Amino acid sequence: MGVGRRLVDGLAEATNRLGIRSLVLWAGNRRVTILCYHSVVDRPVPPEVARTGLHLDVARFTTQMEFLANHCEVLPLTEALARTGGASARPVVAVTFDDGYANNLSVASPVMERFGIPATVFLVTELLSANEPFWWDELKLLGPHKSSARIELPRLGKVQIDRSAAGRADWSRIRRCLQGLVPADRRLILDPLRRLAADPPDASLVDLIRPLRTEELGLFPGSVRFGNHTATHRVLTDLDDAAVEWEIETAAEALSRLASDRQIPNVVCYPRGSVSPLVEAVVRRLGYTGLGLREDRGRGSFGLGAPPVNLPRIIVGAHQSHARFEWATAGIVT
Repeated sequence: MGVGRRLVDGLAEATNRLGIRSLVLWAGNRRVTILCYHSVVDRPVPPEVARTGLHLDVARFTTQMEFLANHCEVLPLTEALARTGGASARPVVAVTFDDGYANNLSVASPVMERFGIPATVFLVTELLSANEPFWWDELKLLGPHKSSARIELPRLGKVQIDRSAAGRADWSRIRRCLQGLVPADRRLILDPLRRLAADPPDASLVDLIRPLRTEELGLFPGSVRFGNHTATHRVLTDLDDAAVEWEIETAAEALSRLASDRQIPNVVCYPRGSVSPLVEAVVRRLGYTGLGLREDRGRGSFGLGAPPVNLPRIIVGAHQSHARFEWATAGIVT
């Protein structure tokens, strides 16, 4: 953790100890904050997966939802984006989830229902019903710490799989390559890596961090809506405009079919928060609002009445202190 982040955390903790939380919340009453979650887990995940910060413990998540219910005005995403100017009595917050982890239903949804928190789950439609972890989690499980070999991979040629500097560099190349591929092409790279692994991932772990199944979408309460996180989760800035349009429109068609009974926000959530002028131009042309991410690049909230174009969200990481979370809801820090 950097010096600046430690200083902010210390100030946030001091604010809580001094009992002046209301000043922090007052600072956020003219802003809208969109929180971005990924995975909420009710048991530990392997350390190499936990280090990503995507998998938040359910106890911490429960504390956060209770805080939002007691101190913020939590609105569905569409309503939050529609807010016009003027101060709110409390910070306006919208809760979103990226990717569509199965645990959004099994672990997070009951907690949100308990506190009356609405949410939008952004789905990667071509990955629904995959009975395996998301590829970025599986890559952590298959990492070079698990095996040592030199193998040939499609698109990459010979790669070294071990803990050496060359092995780590090749592993980074594998990851960069995977993020630009459609699922069928990803499997051509992942399958040889799976064969190298001594043991397959534990079945209960896979069930916890796999994507949602299509038949599970109807089990969410009515307070949960589904949104467009593209068809395959390719990084859009790596694609041409035709491919960007295909990713967005294919996902939109699937959502209209799979979630026809729910309001679907006219919003696109960019994979990895990556956006460029080309991507933004396509999103504008198609008539969508775009949601990015903010982690260490300034405020992650925006003023009431801001034009809903490429709006920032705040990632709620597994290692974030609760005091920092409170400041984040007011848009003071990310």
